[in-house]
Amino acid sequence: MAEAGLAYYAGCDEFALPLRAIGGAGCVSTVANVAAPLVRGVLDAYDAGDRASAARRHRALAPLTEAVMTGQPGTVAVKALLNARGLPAGPVRGPLLDADAGLTARLLELLACAEAGAEARTADGAAVPAPEPAVGAGAAAMPGGIP
Repeated sequence: MAEAGLAYYAGCDEFALPLRAIGGAGCVSTVANVAAPLVRGVLDAYDAGDRASAARRHRALAPLTEAVMTGQPGTVAVKALLNARGLPAGPVRGPLLDADAGLTARLLELLACAEAGAEARTADGAAVPAPEPAVGAGAAAMPGGIP
């Protein structure tokens, strides 16, 4: 990828971290519409050199990502979550149908779990924030691989 001189972006949420680990520039994320700080936290942790935190954050997002992208179009899931959180997403356009109450409840549960799982905790239970991204860190400067 480095030889091509192009910026590569993951188009599937589940590939954002793996692509970043081999030199990707970023991602075009559906899940970030409802969990932007969580998606950003994965990549920021990786860029700061905290691979363990990046991997933990990525794993915490996996069930939400799967639920948003499987079983219905991502638009349906995202609008359900945004509307449930009081944000003005409105209904989906036909021929799509809005998510039912059961799906919306499940998505909210998974979002809460992802938010809880994204936070590292000290021995006394205090939250540890994600590391700040390295200044000037770019795809070409990133070390490869996630343990």
